[in-house]
This record gives sequence, structure tokens and C-alpha cells, in this order.
Amino acid sequence: MARKLSLWKRCRFRLEVIGVRIAIVAVPALSRPAMLRVARALSLVAFWVDGRGRKIAAENLGKVFPDQDPEARRRVIREAYWHQTMSALDLMWAPRNLTAENARQHVRYAFEDKDDFDAIGDDAVIWVTPHYGTFEWLSIEWALTQNTKPMIVAEDFRNPALTPFFTALREFSGITIIPQERAMVRLLKHVKRGGQTAFLTDLRVKPSKAATIIECFGLKTSVTILHAFLAKQTGAPILPVICLPQRDGSYVFHFHRRLAIPQDASPQEIAQRCWDVFERTVRDNPAPWLWMYKHWRYLPVEETPGTGYPEYASHSKAFTEMETSLSQSS
Repeated sequence: MARKLSLWKRCRFRLEVIGVRIAIVAVPALSRPAMLRVARALSLVAFWVDGRGRKIAAENLGKVFPDQDPEARRRVIREAYWHQTMSALDLMWAPRNLTAENARQHVRYAFEDKDDFDAIGDDAVIWVTPHYGTFEWLSIEWALTQNTKPMIVAEDFRNPALTPFFTALREFSGITIIPQERAMVRLLKHVKRGGQTAFLTDLRVKPSKAATIIECFGLKTSVTILHAFLAKQTGAPILPVICLPQRDGSYVFHFHRRLAIPQDASPQEIAQRCWDVFERTVRDNPAPWLWMYKHWRYLPVEETPGTGYPEYASHSKAFTEMETSLSQSS
């Protein structure tokens, strides 16, 4: 039985729906320069209002960059709100303004190895990317301009009334959004038929048989192994790509070489390799990453709360069991 929502949460959920309805109508009507100005203003409001998010971001940055001075940390957090606001508004702006014909005005490609990329063509591929910049546009722009339409698993929103709105925003380009239920079976069939899919390598998930533990900036976190499972089952290459925001509001999609996966690599090793591709980029330019997210929610068994991990981290029986199982199998 679903838990009854408090009066405050019911009111908040209704206000969120009203706000999204208004934004979906208003944002696409803005010119690109106007949208950038609106995003800047809204991000400043979010920065000042969202005390909880600022606290999480400050804790995360403090663990990753312990020598960073408070003012520099504050600038990174402020810019992180700007990038996340842009990501949300870009998702709403795209359906009426981003097309196959004008995509190159907003997006450019850069390749670590163009020949390696061209060799994949329209074949099955598993894209991986982090919560960095307007990551939503990676699959949207690709579906608009290429012959393939990725199938992607999307988490439901805590406010369930918002899920249909954002599903429609993502699917306008031809992407197929599927729920988490039975996602593994559907994706396996899709990739075996030559389809493409995409995953967020830094999305924290609950410890389970579909998860593994990787080190992210030296801190352990629980992430999905679905992309690793699909690669091992189908032989489809894993291709890392990251969305690099530019000062003028455009983006560069940087395509790395396909991931080199040893034949005997475990799902954990594959998941770790996926994240390792991106960690240097995030470290060198941290602001576009989602710092207001509890990346390190689960505390390793040997750690004491409030020491090496953010204060929000806590011990979890399921995470400890997963640690033990991985240790025994290594």
C-alpha cells in the first residue's frame, strides 16, 4: 500500500506540476540568448533557496577537493546550479527549437579517435556518460540527426505526476524511454537486434543484484551493472561520450574511444572503467557535474560516519553484503 503523503508534500507536488506546465509552454518561446539569461537568473534563485542542495554540494566538494578554499568551492557550487538549470531548461526548449537541420548550430562533435567511431556506424552500441552539462541532449541530438533511436531506462520522479511530462520531452526526437521494471530483458532484446542504448555511469542505485561498487574520486558508491551485463551478453561496444558546455550556450560532444574490455573482465571492472574515462574531466572542470546529488550515500563497513565520507553517508546492510560478496569473488 502506498504511503499517504503529508499535506505539505501534496501541496508541493501540485505546485511542481503547475510550474512544469508553465515552463513547458514558456521556455520554448524564448530565443537562445534569452533562455541563457533566464537560466542564469533562475540558477541564482535556486542557489540561494536550496540550502539542502548547497550543503550536499559543499560536503561532496570538501571530500573530493579537500584543499579547495571556501570561496572557490562556493563559485563551483554556484556554477553547478547554472549548469543543472540549463540542463532542465534545455530539455524543455529542445522540442520546438532543436532540429536535425539546426543541430550543428548548438552542438559540435569532437573525437578521440574518429576512425574508431566511424567503424561502429549504425551498429549496436552502448553509450555511457555522466551527469555532466546538458547530458540529456546527447541522446536527443543523436536521435534527431542519425539513423538510430536509442532505448533508455529512466527513473520515475518522486513526484509521479511529473514523469509523463519529462518522458514526452525526451521522446520527441524518437528516443524510447522505458521504466526500470523488466528493463534488462527489453534492453537485451533491443541491443541483440542491433539497437543502441545509453546509461549514466554515475547514477547511484540501491545495492542489489543489478548493482556493483565502484570507486568515484576514491570513494565507494553503488552503480548499475546493466551496461556491463549488456556488453558481455551481446558483444556490443561501450562508447563513452561526455557533453562539454561552452560559454556561448552551445555544447561539444566529446566521443572517447570504445572501451577496451578484457574478455575475462567482471561487471564491476567494466563499470569502473566506464567511470574512470570521465573522472579526469570532472576533476579538471568540476562545475558542470551534479554536485548537489548524494553520490556517496552508502558508507563502507570500515568507515566511521562523518570522517572520510560526506555526513549524509550511512551504513547499509545491503551495501555491506555487496562489499563482502565482491571481496570474496576477487
